[in-house]
Amino acid sequence: MQEARPVLKTLDRRGPLPRLQKVFLSCSRCKIRITKSVRALDDPSVISIADGKPYLPSGLFLVSQSEDEIIHQPGEYILNLADLQNTKRHSNRSRLRGCCGLDGCNGPNIVCINGHEVGTERSDCWMPHFIAISPSAVTASHEHEIA
Repeated sequence: MQEARPVLKTLDRRGPLPRLQKVFLSCSRCKIRITKSVRALDDPSVISIADGKPYLPSGLFLVSQSEDEIIHQPGEYILNLADLQNTKRHSNRSRLRGCCGLDGCNGPNIVCINGHEVGTERSDCWMPHFIAISPSAVTASHEHEIA
């Protein structure tokens, strides 16, 4: 069986991001920073599709593609859960389903600390672990910019 691998793409709303440029994501509604500084994935061999393990190493992100069999929505920012900051779980308990973690099957389950929906954590035992963040929920900024 062939292993699922994403097609790498590093775009934000302003166009291509340099591969080694560090970026961070902020809530598009309240502007609070919700990720640490991360850089675009440039080596797909570090991706893990193992159940219960991080999909990406900390410090990296990718933009999901329709060809990716693990990620459900193309165009989302995919990050390691350890790269989140200023976030919490959704207050709607129906969004927090899963057996050993969050399965993300009931919509966005992560909000910024001000309560705005920013992403979907997928961390159940039967899947690789990651956060999927819709580009409409965040603003991507280069590290040297002020959010």
